[in-house]
Amino acid sequence: MGRLSNAISTLVAALFLLETIKHCQCENSTTSCVQEEGEALLKFKQSLINISRSLHTWKGKDCCQWKGVFCDNTGHVVKLDLRGNSSSHDQPAVLEILEVTSCLLNLKHLTYLDLSNHNFQRTIIPKFFGSMKSLAYLNLSNANFSGEVPYHLGNLTALQVLDLSDEAGDLLLYVNDVNWISNLSSLHYLDLSGVQFRGTRNLMQVLNSLPSLTHLALSYCGLSYSDIPNGPVNSTHLATLQFLDLSYNNFYRGPIPIALMNMTSLRVLALSENYFGSQIPPWLGNFKSLVHLNLSLHEFDGQFSQKLSGCFGHALETLDLSYNNIGGALPRWLGDLKYLKYLHLKGNAFYGQIPSSLGKLSKLTDLVLSNNQLNGTIPDSLGQLLNLRVLDVSYNSLDGIISQVPLGNLSFLKELSISHTHLTIESKSNWIPPFQLERIEMAAIKIGPQFPQWLQVQRQVIKLDLSNTSLWGTIPNWIMHNHLITHLNLSNNQITGPPLKSIVNTVPNVENLILCNNLVNGSIPSSLCNTKSLQYLDLSNNKLSGSIPDCWKDTQKDLSDIKLSSNNLSGTIPSSIGRLLGLQFLSLSNNNLSGGIPLAMRNCTNLNLLDLSENKLSGQIPDISINFLEILNLRENMFHGRIPSQLCQLQYLRILDLAYNNLTGRISPCFGQLNGMSFFFYSNIVWEFEKLTQVIKGSELVYTKNLPFFVNMDLSCNNLVGEIPQELTLSALQGLNLSNNHLSGNISKSIGELKSLESLDLSSNRLSGTIPDDISELNFLSYFNVSYNNLSGVIPKGNQIQTLDNPTFYDGNPYLCVAPLLNKRCGEYVQHDGPSEENEDEEEDKLEKLWFYIVILTGFAFGFWGVIGTLLFKKSWRRAYFQYVEETTDKMYVAIVVKWARLKNNIWK
Repeated sequence: MGRLSNAISTLVAALFLLETIKHCQCENSTTSCVQEEGEALLKFKQSLINISRSLHTWKGKDCCQWKGVFCDNTGHVVKLDLRGNSSSHDQPAVLEILEVTSCLLNLKHLTYLDLSNHNFQRTIIPKFFGSMKSLAYLNLSNANFSGEVPYHLGNLTALQVLDLSDEAGDLLLYVNDVNWISNLSSLHYLDLSGVQFRGTRNLMQVLNSLPSLTHLALSYCGLSYSDIPNGPVNSTHLATLQFLDLSYNNFYRGPIPIALMNMTSLRVLALSENYFGSQIPPWLGNFKSLVHLNLSLHEFDGQFSQKLSGCFGHALETLDLSYNNIGGALPRWLGDLKYLKYLHLKGNAFYGQIPSSLGKLSKLTDLVLSNNQLNGTIPDSLGQLLNLRVLDVSYNSLDGIISQVPLGNLSFLKELSISHTHLTIESKSNWIPPFQLERIEMAAIKIGPQFPQWLQVQRQVIKLDLSNTSLWGTIPNWIMHNHLITHLNLSNNQITGPPLKSIVNTVPNVENLILCNNLVNGSIPSSLCNTKSLQYLDLSNNKLSGSIPDCWKDTQKDLSDIKLSSNNLSGTIPSSIGRLLGLQFLSLSNNNLSGGIPLAMRNCTNLNLLDLSENKLSGQIPDISINFLEILNLRENMFHGRIPSQLCQLQYLRILDLAYNNLTGRISPCFGQLNGMSFFFYSNIVWEFEKLTQVIKGSELVYTKNLPFFVNMDLSCNNLVGEIPQELTLSALQGLNLSNNHLSGNISKSIGELKSLESLDLSSNRLSGTIPDDISELNFLSYFNVSYNNLSGVIPKGNQIQTLDNPTFYDGNPYLCVAPLLNKRCGEYVQHDGPSEENEDEEEDKLEKLWFYIVILTGFAFGFWGVIGTLLFKKSWRRAYFQYVEETTDKMYVAIVVKWARLKNNIWK
């Protein structure tokens, strides 16, 4: 859309001129302004919170002399132009207004009102604007209004220009009904970009009722086929439309709406990032007046239709088909577009050679063919493009040597990008090019070991990327002495020097300093803390030593990335890092850092990644209440104590790695409340240059491009106890590693709710019971290790778990039946399947018998030794006892004999 701004500004400027001529406006009118209108303006000024410098001129009685105020020859205010300089809500507003006072209604002759680029504190657009019926121009764009657009604006029947757009795309404004727009019969220019449309099914009917409309911008409005149908509609008046922007809406995977087919008067058509599918419709060949065409970021496939060459043959200056799936060879007829200035075809599937016919495009300034499958050499005919400023052929299979031909005549060339090709740069050539490049991108091509000599004369370089080009040695002086450089990337080479202090001091305006994967040694200079423009710092994987300087300042508000991992740094983490309020990524892993995590880190509220792994950090993990934190990696340190429950409040946290520490206590059930691990969400953070090492499925993997989509929790190799919380039902979790702890209890049945789980490691704990059947519901599970626990029973059956047939993942569980995985019967395992009721009864019987024998033996021992011991040690008792026994024996003998004699006599009788 940047290329379309010229057309927009030209049209708007013409409308401004017409208004100026119509009302004979004059900022320095000799006629004094009407007193009532001057007082109204002063009341408006008093309603402001923050007053800009321009309003300081609002003094005296003659308001016609005030800046931004224009009067006609009768002293009436006809134009109020108070537009701000910035369209960003993040920048300080020129005016801050809580409420627009109705005193502006006293400006009864006002035809022009511009309050754009200010901060209205998300208040609603005042309804009384609809009573200012003389208005022909109303611009409230980028003013931080919110709520529903008042239908009262439909009363402004004289309105020719209406701009309510919001470039921030926050969708603060919305419309439920667009019928009021049909009353604006004089409207030429309508921009509602960033205004959310809700259920506006009659949009095309309303727009067709505007006979004078020539400019229509509806990007970022949430439009779909229900608003602009894919079918024939009555568009008689829209056939005269000259500018149409429907970019960034919701026409997913469908064709370009046929409702646009009759708009053949269009000069500008912008439809980027709607993800239209199918092919580019051939009816675009009827658009003979097109000057700018942007169809980037869709899913168009197929090849260039020959029918399209008709629409591209007359006035076309901009053709942007970037990021589609268009394939085939680049058509030769592209060389017939004699007025073409910008040709952007990056991110498609074009193959073959670059056609030499492109050399006929004498007006071409931008040629962008990157990210395709082009091969061959750069044709010499491109040397005829004398107006060329941008040449980007990176990420192709081009080969050959870059030398004087074809670049020798391109004296206006400012940007050269040939990264990731098979091209070769002549490093020893004495060639002095005619151009002065501002951007040089030559990553991953054949350059080294020496820096190309012809680069020495490039003194206007702002961006220099020579990464992964086999360069070695020290950085040459011609780079060091270029104070214009803001982006320096020499990563993945064998750069040894000079000392980092010299680099920082000689490149004071650097924004991106990337020297990772080199051989740079020495210490990190404190002068880094003085680089106010620094945004991205990557010095990882070098030979840096010493401590991290503790001098970071809050003035470094743009610093978002610090990567110092894989060096030999020692000492503590400086607390001054907490002053970097814009910091998003901090990686200090694989060093020798000691001490604890400074509490000042809490101030880094925008931090998304904190990687302090593989150090010697100790103490307890502090309360890291960083709301936007997505990745926390404290792996392989010496932290002790409990895992702080405050981590459960990090709702965006999706990677938590606390493995290989000395953490104790239980796993808090509140971890089941982590939304970042429960729902897949789209992050606006750019993760393109981030990487993270994680252990998943028993292997150590480095995540780069897929890092934004990875969800993992690793608490392994600690001293955690207790049960695995049943609340741990994180449906987006892909990896869960709780191995090598002291966890006990059963594996919860809620494990089946981890629907996205791919890797589960519970090995080397004290888990018991059976493996729940619910685990068979995990359709993505490809790694499951429960070895060395006390599990029993049979492994559940299921489509996915049946494929996990590695017996070693079940070792160390003597009562666990592994046989089904080996297509065998359990056999002897069956009698040990688990503590059945029958086995429990047998165990209870054995226990009762054991106690019975113990009681008997104990009683016998006490009784026996109680009697025998007394007789053994008491002589008188012993004599009396044996005398008693003897007498008793005699009496028993006599009694038995007498009884036996009597019995005998009775028998004989």
